[in-house]
Amino acid sequence: SDRVQKKTGVALFEKGGKEAPVLESAKNFLVEHYAHARLTIEFCAWLAKEELFTEMSAKFDLANSKESFLFEHLFIIDEAKLMKLPQEKVMHLFTRGWLGWIYAHLMSLSNMSQLVDRYAKRSASK
Repeated sequence: SDRVQKKTGVALFEKGGKEAPVLESAKNFLVEHYAHARLTIEFCAWLAKEELFTEMSAKFDLANSKESFLFEHLFIIDEAKLMKLPQEKVMHLFTRGWLGWIYAHLMSLSNMSQLVDRYAKRSASK
C-alpha cells in the first residue's frame, strides 16, 4: 500500500511476526498508564467520600502587563480537614501510598504563581 511508510520509522514487528521491543514498550506503557488512571480514580473517589476536597479560585496578574490568569473551580485537598481525619483513615492513606500524593499536591499549590511568572517571562521574550 502507498499508505505504509517504508523509508523512516521503527518497525513494530520483527521478521517472523514477533513484536519488536518498541511495540512491547508501548504496550507496557499503556498497561501501566491504565493501572495508574484506575488508581487515581479510586484515590479521588476516596477523597470525595471523606469530603476532603474544597473548591478554589485564583487570579494572577502578570507584572508589566495587562494580562491576567483566572483559575476557577479547582478542587484541592483541604489541609485543615485532612488534619482532622481519624488515625485509622490516615493509616489507610499511608498504607495505600496516598499520603505522599497528598503532600506532593499540597506543596505543588505554591508553584502556581511561579508557573505564571515563567509564562510571563517567556511571553515577554517573544
